[in-house]
Amino acid sequence: MSPRREVDEAAPRRRNLAKPIVALVLLAVVVSFVVQNSQKVKVQLWFVTGHPRLIWVLLVTVVVGAVLGFLAGRPGRRRRAEERRSRRD
Repeated sequence: MSPRREVDEAAPRRRNLAKPIVALVLLAVVVSFVVQNSQKVKVQLWFVTGHPRLIWVLLVTVVVGAVLGFLAGRPGRRRRAEERRSRRD
């Protein structure tokens, strides 16, 4: 076997080892984030006031932002229909 082939075979093993390490680092970051942002905050939306933990406020805003970003970046119904028609032709 050539040295080049041995290097190519070792690369997937390193990638397979890197995935759990990255996952553990991300988990540590998330746990640290939750612990540091667990204090209660006052949230007021129109006439409703609540006192949720800051982490829940942050998570809800991230989810709402992701949904809005997805919907804004999605082509409209008419445009999708036109794309389907042009692919058929």
